[in-house]
Amino acid sequence: MLHRALEAALRKNAIGRNVADLVDAPSVPDRETPAFTFAQARALLAACESDRFGAFYIVALMTGLRLGELLSLRWEDVDWIRAELHVRRSIARVPGVGWVEQPPKSKQSRRSAALTPLAVRFLERHQLLQRAAIAAAGDAWEDNNLVFPNSVGRTYEPQNVYRRSWYPLLVRAGLPRIRIHDLRHTFATLMREEGADLKTTSEALGHSQIGITADLYTHNVPLALREAVERLEKRLLDRN
Repeated sequence: MLHRALEAALRKNAIGRNVADLVDAPSVPDRETPAFTFAQARALLAACESDRFGAFYIVALMTGLRLGELLSLRWEDVDWIRAELHVRRSIARVPGVGWVEQPPKSKQSRRSAALTPLAVRFLERHQLLQRAAIAAAGDAWEDNNLVFPNSVGRTYEPQNVYRRSWYPLLVRAGLPRIRIHDLRHTFATLMREEGADLKTTSEALGHSQIGITADLYTHNVPLALREAVERLEKRLLDRN
């Protein structure tokens, strides 16, 4: 960033040379992103059955959505007939401003995600629980139509999700402590292990670095993607 700023200043004759050219950039060590194994993912599925926020983790695991995409999902983004989620926005906290909705990171990030039968079942249960929460909150409920809001309908603070739900869930399930975002990496890893090709996995994740010529956005979930996530769910649920 500093090099680019100095380069712009050089082009405008504000400085005589870009001194950043003299600096050797430090090497960045490779960091392996943690991901659950199939056995650990099965343990997570079992733990989610009795967890109030289980649908959040199941959708994260079975779609690979980013945390900001999950927190900004609205019920109109759920296509029950097609069994799809439409990723139309993301959300991030801006210091001094608060929560800010923004478009997806790239054209490829604006996508549709296939919902497996398991994910649909968890979402249906979650919707019933949310209706009960709305009734309990009464006038305190703020109707933003969010799929995964807090107890009064507002955007759920990630640190509260971790502290009140995610970390206790991992302890109960006997699982290692990883980030919710690592479920995205788990999804990609397990999809690849299950035989999904790289382009299909890339499309599911909303990446823009591969298959650019075929990355025009469509509201229809590719057949290869649906078959891949359904194979993934079948193996996760297979107890043999």
